[in-house]
Amino acid sequence: MIHLSEDSRAADFISCADIIFEKLAIDITKTAHMTDLVTLVESKINELKEEGVPHFVRIELTGDAPSYFEHTQLEVLEELMTVFFHEQEEDEDVFVWVMSIDCRTNEDVIDPEDSF
Repeated sequence: MIHLSEDSRAADFISCADIIFEKLAIDITKTAHMTDLVTLVESKINELKEEGVPHFVRIELTGDAPSYFEHTQLEVLEELMTVFFHEQEEDEDVFVWVMSIDCRTNEDVIDPEDSF
């Protein structure tokens, strides 16, 4: 929407989308355990819910992969996210639907305790 006056012009963005499709990059470098990862993802999802608009989200895990992180755990996390968040969101008007979780992390980081 654009407002005009004699001395200025101002534009305001008014979203008309019923649902927002979004890629959500989450840096997992500082997560020490799997529970930290789940808490971090849940926090980011809650931030999107606060916007008051339904979202379909593709989550992209980024940063340095901590030592606990393995691809098999990613599959478990994706299954948990699918079950937990989708069941939770079914009856809500403002929801965040996790469509996928992709791993875009750097090589595994060596834990200082594991080095010589």
